[in-house]
Amino acid sequence: MRLTILSLLCWGATACFAGALPPSRSDIGTTMVLPRGEMQTGIRMSAGAHLASATLNEKQDYDVGVGYVYERVEESGRDITQKMSAPPGGPRTSYGAYISAAKILSNNLRENHRTWLGVRAEFLNTADIDGGDSVSLLARGTWEIFGAGEGGGGFSDPCGGGAGYAYGTSAIGLYLEAGARRSLENEASFAATAGLSVRLPSLIGFVYNLCGD
Repeated sequence: MRLTILSLLCWGATACFAGALPPSRSDIGTTMVLPRGEMQTGIRMSAGAHLASATLNEKQDYDVGVGYVYERVEESGRDITQKMSAPPGGPRTSYGAYISAAKILSNNLRENHRTWLGVRAEFLNTADIDGGDSVSLLARGTWEIFGAGEGGGGFSDPCGGGAGYAYGTSAIGLYLEAGARRSLENEASFAATAGLSVRLPSLIGFVYNLCGD
Protein backbone atom coordinates (compact mmCIF):
# COMPACT_ATOMS: atom_id res chain seq x y z
CA MET A 1 0.00 0.00 0.00
CA ARG A 2 2.80 2.44 0.93
CA LEU A 3 4.66 1.58 -2.28
CA THR A 4 1.49 2.24 -4.29
CA ILE A 5 1.03 5.65 -2.67
CA LEU A 6 4.68 6.54 -3.30
CA SER A 7 4.38 5.45 -6.94
CA LEU A 8 1.28 7.61 -7.44
CA LEU A 9 2.97 10.61 -5.82
CA CYS A 10 6.05 10.25 -8.01
CA TRP A 11 3.93 9.71 -11.14
CA GLY A 12 2.09 12.98 -10.55
CA ALA A 13 5.07 14.97 -9.29
CA THR A 14 7.23 17.39 -11.26
CA ALA A 15 10.26 15.93 -9.50
CA CYS A 16 10.65 12.89 -7.31
CA PHE A 17 13.74 11.33 -5.76
CA ALA A 18 13.90 8.11 -3.76
CA GLY A 19 16.86 6.19 -2.46
CA ALA A 20 18.18 3.64 0.00
CA LEU A 21 21.55 3.06 1.66
CA PRO A 22 22.58 -0.31 3.11
CA PRO A 23 24.06 -0.49 6.62
CA SER A 24 27.58 0.72 5.99
CA ARG A 25 31.03 1.66 7.24
CA SER A 26 33.17 4.24 5.47
CA ASP A 27 36.85 5.03 6.09
CA ILE A 28 39.20 7.79 5.04
CA GLY A 29 42.82 7.92 6.08
CA THR A 30 46.46 8.65 5.35
CA THR A 31 48.37 5.68 4.01
CA MET A 32 52.00 4.65 3.64
CA VAL A 33 53.29 1.92 1.33
CA LEU A 34 56.87 0.65 1.21
CA PRO A 35 57.62 -1.23 -2.03
CA ARG A 36 61.32 -1.91 -2.66
CA GLY A 37 62.17 0.29 0.33
CA GLU A 38 60.75 3.38 -1.42
CA MET A 39 58.27 5.19 0.79
CA GLN A 40 54.98 6.18 -0.86
CA THR A 41 52.34 8.22 0.97
CA GLY A 42 48.83 9.26 0.07
CA ILE A 43 45.15 8.83 0.81
CA ARG A 44 42.88 5.82 1.07
CA MET A 45 39.09 5.69 1.09
CA SER A 46 36.73 2.76 1.40
CA ALA A 47 33.03 2.11 1.85
CA GLY A 48 31.08 -1.10 2.25
CA ALA A 49 28.13 -2.93 3.75
CA HIS A 50 28.72 -4.15 7.32
CA LEU A 51 26.74 -6.41 9.60
CA ALA A 52 27.46 -4.47 12.81
CA SER A 53 25.82 -1.39 11.27
CA ALA A 54 22.62 -3.32 10.56
CA THR A 55 21.64 -4.32 14.09
CA LEU A 56 20.01 -2.67 17.10
CA ASN A 57 21.89 -5.02 19.43
CA GLU A 58 24.49 -2.90 21.25
CA LYS A 59 26.10 -6.12 22.50
CA GLN A 60 26.88 -7.25 18.95
CA ASP A 61 30.38 -8.72 19.30
CA TYR A 62 31.42 -9.47 15.70
CA ASP A 63 31.32 -7.77 12.33
CA VAL A 64 31.76 -8.85 8.74
CA GLY A 65 31.81 -6.60 5.71
CA VAL A 66 32.50 -6.28 2.01
CA GLY A 67 33.11 -3.14 -0.01
CA TYR A 68 35.15 -0.90 -2.32
CA VAL A 69 38.66 0.55 -1.81
CA TYR A 70 40.34 3.53 -3.50
CA GLU A 71 43.97 4.48 -2.97
CA ARG A 72 46.15 7.25 -4.40
CA VAL A 73 49.79 7.51 -3.37
CA GLU A 74 52.85 9.39 -4.58
CA GLU A 75 56.47 8.38 -4.29
CA SER A 76 58.39 10.51 -1.81
CA GLY A 77 61.60 9.95 -3.74
CA ARG A 78 63.35 8.65 -0.61
CA ASP A 79 64.88 5.20 -0.39
CA ILE A 80 64.75 4.41 3.34
CA THR A 81 67.00 1.37 2.96
CA GLN A 82 69.85 3.42 1.47
CA LYS A 83 69.09 6.72 3.27
CA MET A 84 69.27 8.71 0.06
CA SER A 85 66.85 10.81 -1.95
CA ALA A 86 65.79 10.73 -5.57
CA PRO A 87 63.37 12.80 -7.66
CA PRO A 88 59.78 12.05 -6.58
CA GLY A 89 57.69 9.87 -8.85
CA GLY A 90 54.18 10.44 -10.08
CA PRO A 91 50.90 9.38 -8.47
CA ARG A 92 49.78 5.74 -8.42
CA THR A 93 46.06 5.00 -8.28
CA SER A 94 44.59 1.67 -7.16
CA TYR A 95 41.05 0.51 -6.64
CA GLY A 96 39.32 -2.75 -5.84
CA ALA A 97 37.37 -4.73 -3.28
CA TYR A 98 37.79 -5.81 0.33
CA ILE A 99 36.34 -8.36 2.71
CA SER A 100 36.76 -8.05 6.46
CA ALA A 101 35.93 -9.69 9.77
CA ALA A 102 36.32 -8.28 13.29
CA LYS A 103 35.70 -9.18 16.91
CA ILE A 104 34.96 -6.92 19.89
CA LEU A 105 37.84 -6.58 22.35
CA SER A 106 36.01 -4.30 24.79
CA ASN A 107 32.51 -2.80 24.87
CA ASN A 108 31.59 -0.05 27.34
CA LEU A 109 27.79 0.07 27.14
CA ARG A 110 27.53 2.76 29.81
CA GLU A 111 29.63 5.26 27.84
CA ASN A 112 28.83 3.77 24.42
CA HIS A 113 32.31 3.17 23.09
CA ARG A 114 33.97 -0.05 21.96
CA THR A 115 37.18 -1.46 20.50
CA TRP A 116 37.42 -3.86 17.57
CA LEU A 117 40.27 -6.09 16.38
CA GLY A 118 40.00 -7.64 12.96
CA VAL A 119 41.52 -8.71 9.66
CA ARG A 120 40.95 -7.41 6.17
CA ALA A 121 41.82 -8.79 2.75
CA GLU A 122 42.01 -6.48 -0.26
CA PHE A 123 42.22 -7.12 -3.99
CA LEU A 124 43.55 -4.03 -5.76
CA ASN A 125 43.73 -3.22 -9.45
CA THR A 126 46.72 -1.09 -10.47
CA ALA A 127 48.23 -0.26 -13.86
CA ASP A 128 51.06 -2.59 -14.92
CA ILE A 129 53.47 0.34 -15.11
CA ASP A 130 52.83 0.97 -11.39
CA GLY A 131 53.37 -2.63 -10.29
CA GLY A 132 50.22 -4.39 -11.43
CA ASP A 133 47.40 -5.94 -9.43
CA SER A 134 47.98 -6.91 -5.81
CA VAL A 135 46.53 -8.67 -2.78
CA SER A 136 46.80 -7.31 0.77
CA LEU A 137 46.25 -8.91 4.17
CA LEU A 138 45.91 -6.38 6.98
CA ALA A 139 45.37 -6.41 10.75
CA ARG A 140 43.08 -3.64 11.95
CA GLY A 141 42.20 -2.01 15.24
CA THR A 142 39.27 0.41 15.63
CA TRP A 143 37.94 2.48 18.52
CA GLU A 144 34.50 4.02 18.07
CA ILE A 145 31.67 5.84 19.85
CA PHE A 146 28.38 4.25 18.81
CA GLY A 147 24.63 4.24 19.25
CA ALA A 148 21.82 2.02 17.96
CA GLY A 149 18.26 3.01 17.15
CA GLU A 150 15.46 3.24 14.64
CA GLY A 151 13.12 6.02 13.65
CA GLY A 152 11.53 7.92 10.84
CA GLY A 153 10.06 11.27 9.99
CA GLY A 154 8.60 13.33 7.22
CA PHE A 155 7.50 16.74 6.08
CA SER A 156 4.88 18.14 3.72
CA ASP A 157 3.69 21.45 2.33
CA PRO A 158 1.40 22.51 -0.54
CA CYS A 159 4.19 21.92 -3.06
CA GLY A 160 5.51 18.55 -1.93
CA GLY A 161 6.99 16.54 0.86
CA GLY A 162 9.22 13.69 1.85
CA ALA A 163 9.90 11.00 4.40
CA GLY A 164 12.78 8.89 5.66
CA TYR A 165 13.51 5.94 7.93
CA ALA A 166 16.68 4.66 9.60
CA TYR A 167 17.42 1.34 11.30
CA GLY A 168 20.69 0.13 12.80
CA THR A 169 23.87 1.45 14.41
CA SER A 170 25.71 4.74 13.86
CA ALA A 171 29.29 5.30 14.98
CA ILE A 172 32.34 7.48 14.53
CA GLY A 173 35.85 6.45 15.46
CA LEU A 174 39.55 6.09 14.67
CA TYR A 175 41.33 3.15 13.08
CA LEU A 176 44.82 1.85 12.41
CA GLU A 177 45.61 -0.99 10.05
CA ALA A 178 48.86 -2.50 8.83
CA GLY A 179 50.01 -5.56 6.96
CA ALA A 180 51.58 -7.09 3.89
CA ARG A 181 50.86 -6.54 0.22
CA ARG A 182 52.01 -8.74 -2.63
CA SER A 183 51.65 -8.00 -6.32
CA LEU A 184 50.88 -10.64 -8.93
CA GLU A 185 54.50 -10.19 -10.03
CA ASN A 186 55.48 -11.51 -6.58
CA GLU A 187 56.71 -8.15 -5.26
CA ALA A 188 56.12 -7.75 -1.51
CA SER A 189 55.60 -4.48 0.35
CA PHE A 190 54.42 -3.14 3.71
CA ALA A 191 51.29 -0.98 3.97
CA ALA A 192 49.79 0.98 6.88
CA THR A 193 46.85 3.38 7.19
CA ALA A 194 45.40 5.52 10.00
CA GLY A 195 42.26 7.59 9.81
CA LEU A 196 38.58 8.21 10.52
CA SER A 197 35.83 5.57 10.41
CA VAL A 198 32.07 6.26 10.20
CA ARG A 199 29.17 3.80 10.49
CA LEU A 200 25.69 4.52 9.13
CA PRO A 201 22.51 2.49 9.65
CA SER A 202 20.16 1.36 6.90
CA LEU A 203 18.54 4.44 5.37
CA ILE A 204 15.59 4.85 3.03
CA GLY A 205 13.74 7.97 1.97
CA PHE A 206 12.05 10.00 -0.74
CA VAL A 207 11.14 13.60 -1.61
CA TYR A 208 8.71 14.92 -4.22
CA ASN A 209 7.82 18.31 -5.69
CA LEU A 210 4.42 19.08 -7.21
CA CYS A 211 5.02 22.73 -8.09
CA GLY A 212 7.99 22.55 -10.41
CA ASP A 213 9.90 25.51 -8.97
